[in-house]
Amino acid sequence: MTISYEILPEKHLVVNTIEGRFDFARYQDLMERILDDPRFVPSMHMFWDFTKSTLIDLSTDDFASIKSYIQKNAERRGSGYRAVFLVSKEVDFGLSRMYQTISEDLPVTFEVFKDRDKAMDWITQE
Repeated sequence: MTISYEILPEKHLVVNTIEGRFDFARYQDLMERILDDPRFVPSMHMFWDFTKSTLIDLSTDDFASIKSYIQKNAERRGSGYRAVFLVSKEVDFGLSRMYQTISEDLPVTFEVFKDRDKAMDWITQE
């Protein structure tokens, strides 16, 4: 299992690549590394590449914990940013859309894509 991130300051973007199992503990560990990275700027957009992973291991408690983490870290994380979930499996698309629905009150706009180019176009738009 590999979880990595790349900060692209010129695009005001963080690209996360997830390989293998993904759950709240791994999400929290990754976000702490990103938020502590001196190159990170609050409100950077977030690109989540799940094409080599699956969201099937995320429970409803994990989804709730992720939402709570975002709320609790709003000052460190910023607001008004966009987040993309790039998925390749139908089940992951459905789970992503479910998370998108329960997270409508967060300070972020989510979209789910299966096409990398369309996802990158959406998240880097002005």
